[in-house]
Amino acid sequence: MADSEQSGAAQASRLGNMSAVDFREKLRQLSEDVARVRFRPACTFASENALSCIGQLTEIAGAVAILRSSPLERYERDARAAAKHLAMSPAAYIAGGKLVLGQDLSKARF
Repeated sequence: MADSEQSGAAQASRLGNMSAVDFREKLRQLSEDVARVRFRPACTFASENALSCIGQLTEIAGAVAILRSSPLERYERDARAAAKHLAMSPAAYIAGGKLVLGQDLSKARF
């Protein structure tokens, strides 16, 4: 029996021993995990694109973009702060890819 088959059999055995309440809770948790894995790559992609756009705008605007009175300066700081958030990690692409390919997400960090 292959490792994935053994893993699937073990999971089925554990699920078979669960009460109905535990089973519903496990399904709820799985759906939350799947939603999170789908959402985070989208956030990461949006953040990367926002930084790219703001970078181009500040390059075009020149020195005026770094003035405190410039709204562009504030937008750039906000976008950079958001990009540093844990949810905006390139690792989100890995977890999203594993979900799409049907691979095991038990060791994915999301």
